[in-house]
Amino acid sequence: MSDRRPDQEDKAAAVVLENYAGDDVLRSAQPLRLRSLLIALLAPPLVFCGFAIVRSGRVGKGLAKFRGAAAGSAYKALDAARSPAEVAHVVLAYVAGRLDVNPNSLTRGEAVALLRERGVIDASRRLDELLEQCEQRAYAGIDRTDDPLLAIQAKECLRRLSQQRFSRTAQRAGV
Repeated sequence: MSDRRPDQEDKAAAVVLENYAGDDVLRSAQPLRLRSLLIALLAPPLVFCGFAIVRSGRVGKGLAKFRGAAAGSAYKALDAARSPAEVAHVVLAYVAGRLDVNPNSLTRGEAVALLRERGVIDASRRLDELLEQCEQRAYAGIDRTDDPLLAIQAKECLRRLSQQRFSRTAQRAGV
């Protein structure tokens, strides 16, 4: 019938009964203190929040470095630009990156309006003037190499924009 012997069953039962200490096994040797419970429950969220606060400070500094690097690459692109249309494209691409919008679909009017909504009034006016000059020169057929002042104005506009902090939300009157 069965290959097991009664001796093996008795030994197994004896081992189980040796370890059995009754219902008191499930009770803790010491009552749980309120202090220990609070530490166990509150320590992980506090540590997480601490890391998040420290990390947020580093992210802010990282964004400033990113803005500086983006401005640097825009300066290099301006040096390589050969026409007023390319100058306008470089400046609009930088603004689009700062505003987190698609640079290929950003127009002069949209860029100026978005900057004004974010409280960047003076720089938006200068950007509008620069882009208007680029459009006039592009339609007149004036090459950038004929007018080095355009590149200087574009770099000054980028410098002003890179120094600005854009508010995250639009500031609209009456809202």
